[in-house]
Amino acid sequence: MDWMKKLDDNRRIRDLNAIPKSHDSGAVHPGKWLECLPWQWAKCQNRSITGQLKVGIRAFDLRFRKLENGTINIPHCFLSNYTLTKVLIEIDKFLEEHPSEIVFLFFKREWNTREQWTEKDTRYVWKKINRYKTIEQSINNNSIVGSLRGKIVPVPEYFIFNHLCKGKLNAYDNLIVNNSWSLKSLCSVTSNIKKFLLECKEDEEYKMLEIQLNYVAFGGVIPPGIASFFTNLWFRNNVKKIKQWNEKPGFIGIDFADKKTCKAIYQMNF
Repeated sequence: MDWMKKLDDNRRIRDLNAIPKSHDSGAVHPGKWLECLPWQWAKCQNRSITGQLKVGIRAFDLRFRKLENGTINIPHCFLSNYTLTKVLIEIDKFLEEHPSEIVFLFFKREWNTREQWTEKDTRYVWKKINRYKTIEQSINNNSIVGSLRGKIVPVPEYFIFNHLCKGKLNAYDNLIVNNSWSLKSLCSVTSNIKKFLLECKEDEEYKMLEIQLNYVAFGGVIPPGIASFFTNLWFRNNVKKIKQWNEKPGFIGIDFADKKTCKAIYQMNF
């Protein structure tokens, strides 16, 4: 679905109401099959990067871990079978076939191994990203859709800012993020989202927003695959109510991205 094709070329990205974003986008399959059982608590998506794009995802959440062989893995507690190169190849191919679309690439160091990250690793990341259909100058919320079609828009954490970066969206200047991952129940997540959206309704700085539907259900007892079924269902059943809280919830991060939930998100733009 090329849903961005319907967007006016002159529409500023800050005027987009909602963009489907997958949470822990590379946590699809384990890197080691012996870890299949514990992986059920690390797994956050059941579609490949290409599959996520096909159901409407236009923003990805990647965590980086540098391996001894120099590869950048996309882990979630355990290693996944995704590398940065593999992710970029799939996105690049999709944009080649769907030039009307824009892909936002959020990335940061994996939390548990962040202290092992070096400037050399950062240089490697940008050299890799620059080989693909990446924007060549930095943008902000006033950038228009037409200038970004067919491009990857990097959204890196501050620690991975680097002179080799040709272009990026600075999240610290352009986004306000609401985190819910530490919450333990659907009720607390929905209350948290409501409070955030209402508070940001009259945002004087007019930044883009981001809400996240993922959370650690019952302290992690329930795996994301089960928890996301109910959060995604809640979202689909409450779109009208959410629009009353704030008509521009912005990037909406979800686990186990599916066609129905993604459509409910991107239809908020029309």
